Amino acid sequence: MKKNCYRKLVVIIFLVLLICPSMLSQNFAKNWVFGDFGLEFQADTVIIRHDYAPHESRGMGIISDENGNLLCYTNGLNIWNREHKIMPNGQNILSSTYSSKWQESIIIPKPKSKSEFYVFTVDAYNGQSGAGLYYSIVDLNLDNGLGDVTVKAKKLLNQTTNRLTAVFHNNQQDVWIITNQHNTNSYYAYLLSESGLTETPVISSVGKTTTTVPFDGQLKASPDGSKVACSYGSSFFGPGEGFGLFDFDNSTGKLSNPLLLNMPLTYYGCSALEFSPDAKKLFVCQIPNDLYQFDISSGEYNKIIDSGILFYYPSLNAIGQMQLAPDGKIYITKGGGQQSGTVYLGVIENPNESGFDCIAKEQGLYLDGGSSFVAQTPNFIQNYFF
Repeated sequence: MKKNCYRKLVVIIFLVLLICPSMLSQNFAKNWVFGDFGLEFQADTVIIRHDYAPHESRGMGIISDENGNLLCYTNGLNIWNREHKIMPNGQNILSSTYSSKWQESIIIPKPKSKSEFYVFTVDAYNGQSGAGLYYSIVDLNLDNGLGDVTVKAKKLLNQTTNRLTAVFHNNQQDVWIITNQHNTNSYYAYLLSESGLTETPVISSVGKTTTTVPFDGQLKASPDGSKVACSYGSSFFGPGEGFGLFDFDNSTGKLSNPLLLNMPLTYYGCSALEFSPDAKKLFVCQIPNDLYQFDISSGEYNKIIDSGILFYYPSLNAIGQMQLAPDGKIYITKGGGQQSGTVYLGVIENPNESGFDCIAKEQGLYLDGGSSFVAQTPNFIQNYFF
């Protein structure tokens, strides 16, 4: 009897140790910010917030602490503290910027530090010399705990697209920050560790050449850290190609085994994409409205293509971007269409389920005065949602 009780106790302790880090890591992504509204994920409730500082709408970076309290956020141009005031030295982060609304940012906690955060921003190439990947450093020990920018807009890479994602190293502490370079098939992975940022990237030249186009794609790492997906976008409504799916070695930062997966309508490109929480499904939007689900668990080209199902075609608005959330759902911003649709975010309720069982709702979350029109989803370390 005592032996059985001991075994049960060991199992319980193991499960607690396994689950708690995952639950705590989700707290870092509990607060979201868009163009004119924010979200706060609390238990089974999503709270709509309107207290964020007025800002130009772009792909936002935002971070909370281990308890889910807001720390800071950025649109790549300015950095605000938790009181919604621009930090000292946090204004005009980029010296010049392309006017595209697709610009992406992400805020990464420095491993084993509770005070330092790295702010990464890509200024998508459109002929301007300032285009590229930049980073800044925020120290929350400064300005009475509200934070100060100690390193501002240091350039890492020239001529990037808007695509930017992040995923944990295999050690579950260090972080890979991944982007790709305009008009190449090269992906650059930079490692952030407790020693700081390694500015020499791991470069993988795989798959199709990526460019910066008006309807640009997204770059996403899977929540389990094993895959990277890139949608290729298109110039307005064509021509365009499908999306790339790669194996990712989170020990070395290398992408390999590229699969170029074409969509049913060869004339239209792909924009938004996102993985399911269990990393077995991939959701891909073919511009402007068709949303497909692919089962990628086999890793085999023919099986992935054959699994594709058109399960969602919104009637009010085109699809903007997608992002997985702490509640296990995927949230969808909107493009052009009827104003009645943009007062909601679209929602995929059960993204781990197959086909129509995943349940997509065009009017999934009412924004209480906010608008999802051409809003960009915030960006996070993808493992937060595994």
